[in-house]
Amino acid sequence: MRRVAFWGALCAAAFAVGIFFWHNHTKQAVQTDSYALFALGEEDAAFQKILQGAQAAAEERGAEIKSYAWKNGGNDWMKKIQQEHTDGMIWFWDKDDRIDPENIKEKCAQIGLPVILIGPGTAEAEICMDEKGAGSLMVQEALAQGAQSVVFLMDRRDTAAAWQLDGAKSALPGDIPYVEADENGRWLPQENREQKREDATFVLAFGKAATEAAIEMKEKGRLARNVPVIGTGCPMDVESLENGTVSALLYPSYFAMGYRAVEKLHDGATLGGGPENEQIPYRVITLENLYDAENVSYVFPLLD
Repeated sequence: MRRVAFWGALCAAAFAVGIFFWHNHTKQAVQTDSYALFALGEEDAAFQKILQGAQAAAEERGAEIKSYAWKNGGNDWMKKIQQEHTDGMIWFWDKDDRIDPENIKEKCAQIGLPVILIGPGTAEAEICMDEKGAGSLMVQEALAQGAQSVVFLMDRRDTAAAWQLDGAKSALPGDIPYVEADENGRWLPQENREQKREDATFVLAFGKAATEAAIEMKEKGRLARNVPVIGTGCPMDVESLENGTVSALLYPSYFAMGYRAVEKLHDGATLGGGPENEQIPYRVITLENLYDAENVSYVFPLLD
């Protein structure tokens, strides 16, 4: 009888231990994946679009996104990560030299945290904007609209604008003459200049300052009103599209960047960053396609 009681008690204890470990394992198994999204400022329009894309991808996968604003310097983000359950991190920086991508990767690798960097079209970012592709798209759109000669207006302080210009030059046919000017409309050094700005049939403006300068030139009569302008770097200017000041604006899909970042993390990103640089193409937005369904996430904020 004692043996029966002994073995009965032993089986009950083993069952209880098994239930304990099963409960904890199940609890861990159903725990929601949580990803942290960092940026310099949460009010930034680009960040909000990235956040919306990340949230959409996370919702599809039963995960959650927590967003944080990074303070100016220090490793305060490390404290937040270590205080809360986090399965991966997305870090967005946009042409800001206060961000050291390699330092972020190193810190994340030290604590075993997968990280995806979203940034300018550089080697440090796993997901970035296709700047040279943007320049090529601008030329394609200008040719489609009948461009016979081109002025390249470039913001010299904007690295992305320089890459866009490189892409445009590579895509421009050899029989289309062009000249270059800076964001203030001053000519840049160039041999055999045969064309004047006033004779241009098209203006391609690279970067926010250059696009704004082109719009101002048309408004003040320094550039003929009938000369089309295609620009990059500006927030979506619906008014300028509607009144014909610009014929097209190129807009990066920040939404797609956030979405792809969560996809990469959920599929198992490499610690310290993914191995490949994925370039997200720009979208050419014109008055004709402004309200197309596929362009809504590029241009307008999503409403809850």
